Amino acid sequence: MYKIMALDIGSVRIGIAISDIMQIIASPYQNYNRKTINQDIAHINNIIETENIKKVVAGLPVSMDGSENTQCRKIRNFCAKIEEAINMPIEFIDERFSSVSAERVLLQANISRQGRKKVKDKLAASIFLQSYLDKINNKKGE
Repeated sequence: MYKIMALDIGSVRIGIAISDIMQIIASPYQNYNRKTINQDIAHINNIIETENIKKVVAGLPVSMDGSENTQCRKIRNFCAKIEEAINMPIEFIDERFSSVSAERVLLQANISRQGRKKVKDKLAASIFLQSYLDKINNKKGE
């Protein structure tokens, strides 16, 4: 087994979550404040090497009707550059409700607006990574 990394890619921050080696539990890992594209890719690559990641998934904020929008295209273009640098394909996941779910969890925990801003993206990444892990684990059990 191996760890899986999830990326919740925004224009300002990238929320990062990582699974355990058994691919059962997704944990928030880091909110990374974006810099240049080369620095962003180097940072992601460093985590991949440090954490021994063998699979990367990225969230796509598809529209409510399931169609892809401008932000989806930006994420796909950014991920194509990451794939080239890390020599590993990135799998895309529908993450349209993960940020809303993360916000709801943080509000219920009575976290301040400033506190929510610090953790929301990595929590959103862990939410859609957990959904992905549950899906692959359910397929294994069939």
